[in-house]
Amino acid sequence: MKIVHLCTSDDKGGAAISAHRLHRNLLQKNVESRFYVRNKFSKDDKTQAIAIASQGLMFKLKRWIFANKGQYFRKLDSPHIAFATNFTSVDSKAISNIESGDILHINWINNYLSFSDLNQLADRYKALVWRPSDMNPMTGGCMLSNGCERFQNSCGHCPAIKSEGAYDQSWIEMKRKKWELRRMKKRKLIMVAQSEWMKNNIERSALFASTPVVKINNGIDEKHFSLGDRMDARKVLGIGADELVIIAVAQSLKNKLKGFDLLHRIIDQLKDRIKCSVISIGSGELKIPGVKEYHFDYIEQKHMPDYYRASNVFVTTSRMENFPNNVLEASACGIPSVGFDVGGVSEIIDNQKTGYTIQPYEVHEFTQRLYELLINEELAKTLGLSARRRIENNFTIAIQTNKYIDLYKELLAS
Repeated sequence: MKIVHLCTSDDKGGAAISAHRLHRNLLQKNVESRFYVRNKFSKDDKTQAIAIASQGLMFKLKRWIFANKGQYFRKLDSPHIAFATNFTSVDSKAISNIESGDILHINWINNYLSFSDLNQLADRYKALVWRPSDMNPMTGGCMLSNGCERFQNSCGHCPAIKSEGAYDQSWIEMKRKKWELRRMKKRKLIMVAQSEWMKNNIERSALFASTPVVKINNGIDEKHFSLGDRMDARKVLGIGADELVIIAVAQSLKNKLKGFDLLHRIIDQLKDRIKCSVISIGSGELKIPGVKEYHFDYIEQKHMPDYYRASNVFVTTSRMENFPNNVLEASACGIPSVGFDVGGVSEIIDNQKTGYTIQPYEVHEFTQRLYELLINEELAKTLGLSARRRIENNFTIAIQTNKYIDLYKELLAS
């Protein structure tokens, strides 16, 4: 059995990291696996970058026109793209160099491959497995619909690009996707949702409502992300033994969807009641006045456990999430989490048992729960150990990988 994975990257961003973890663990279980990316960061010899398209004058002109008319990439007050059109960024000849196999496993492919590219590849595989990390595959362009329900029909009047037209770029993209998907559905295609929230979105979407969907939660290596001594970790990182430390992690700390403006408000309230410090990991800094911040732009996965172990509480203030890796990682290290009850967050955090889920976006309640965990070390320890057990019983990489192997075998046998 040979699995060929597609993903924009292999080691940066939660979607890429979780996809590459699965690939590596398939290899450990003696399943032949290949991983094709646009941007390669790992040293994995089974991962290969395929050539990026030249992006000539017409490509750049089209991009500029859409950007300036608000019809191509709209940033939603964020430096991160929240709307992406469905076209390729790789050389069409390079696509032909992707190996054939039994299963084509499609992961996060935004700004990498188009639906047309997938159709070009599909005939070389017995079945297709698509594991979306955001809503882009099922919408006219937005990565998270943010309450908009037009993806259940044909999009248009798109709030992500501030459009008032019925036949705007989102409508055009939806039509293109529907056309390509008709061809793709002639093959054996199944969608895999990482959370109940994503499963619900897939089942309601106009594009994939008739496509079979199963749920397989992400897993992590519980031997790597494990319990450890807090004081040892703090010595390594230069953090004081008596500090009360909150940790927040994202690829970008400026991404509005990750809710760091809400975290500012939470810590502004908290600092009036208790002195605390913050470990922030991701591009940009929080820069909360009066709060000590240990900031790191990027930490390799092999070093991440020490940053969790050095902390008292993990926080996720995202406005929307699928099935966040960082909550899994913190939990596996025995750190309780506080997060807004969005997406798949409540599937990981068992409220009042492994941490707290907060009604979106109740800043005062979030502050209170965070305060309780910081001042009550015994409570934090109890919830943290329960979080660790929850990972061991439900969300290990072995559990996830075995479920995928079973799915692959079932598809190939049918």
